Amino acid sequence: MHLTAEVMAATRFAISPLLHTLLVLSPENRGIRGFGLERLNVGGALAAQELHLLSSLRQRVSTCSPLVPVNPDPHIECELQRMCEAPTEWVAREVEALQARGPVAADLAGLTQGGGKPFVQRLSAELKAFWGRNLAPLWPMAEARVEADVKHRSSVIGKLGLGAALESLHPSIRYCKNVLIFEGGQNFDMSKVGRVTLCPTVATSRVSVSIDPWDPQEAMVVYPAFRRAHPGDRARTGGGSLEGVIGYSRSLLLTHLGIPRTTTELADQHHMSPSTVSYHLAKLHRIGLLKRTRVGKSVYYQRVRSTDAVDSLSGVKELC
Repeated sequence: MHLTAEVMAATRFAISPLLHTLLVLSPENRGIRGFGLERLNVGGALAAQELHLLSSLRQRVSTCSPLVPVNPDPHIECELQRMCEAPTEWVAREVEALQARGPVAADLAGLTQGGGKPFVQRLSAELKAFWGRNLAPLWPMAEARVEADVKHRSSVIGKLGLGAALESLHPSIRYCKNVLIFEGGQNFDMSKVGRVTLCPTVATSRVSVSIDPWDPQEAMVVYPAFRRAHPGDRARTGGGSLEGVIGYSRSLLLTHLGIPRTTTELADQHHMSPSTVSYHLAKLHRIGLLKRTRVGKSVYYQRVRSTDAVDSLSGVKELC
């Protein structure tokens, strides 16, 4: 994604309870822990509340759906209202796409008739019911986490600029020379994008990107909210201030470099590509946080003893 000066100036953070709801419903996000989510039996909750449409569609509705506003609102009622106001052509297109992915239960088939408006109204009502009983009680803690993430990223922007904050979002994201690179094969036409909305969440460990079908100038990047290191990790990486300077990805790598490791070992351990790990290690080595040793055909990296010295990061601008 190429970011012009205008796009960077319009980039913002946002919090979306509807986004969290959809991510919790998605089977792809099983295993998410914290905030009581690990105790939530989604299938059982849907059955107990007789939310038949969500039960039928939970493996097919995604955060990239045309029915999901890319322009989030911190109040789920407003987001669901906007969903109900989706243009008829978008509703019809989404209904058609959902039907192509699998049959809708017979008792729900009538909802897809007449342009699908009954469908989206029922979907909105069931999402509100699921949210109210299962997620609303947990939301204050989750909201505090995502608000803390926004505060943390804002601090990074203030110290190092938006580019450093963007690269710190997730190990699969790289930013260099006004280009935001997403690993994992996500390709989008960003030529018309005029604003990027960054949405932290506690309900996924992955990054996703979507373009608003209502307005191609709006793009949304969903990423896992910043998790503060455990006290032991902060000691090993030189404290939270160091993490704030070098970013999440590089701090994570430093944490596991108390002993010599190769690029391949780190890539396997952190589920990152070798090229991304190599890129981060080169930056860390350049500013003196790592030492590099060649043994035969392998190159080993290890954290230097005084990674505590943030004040000595004279080469921090080279982190680009």
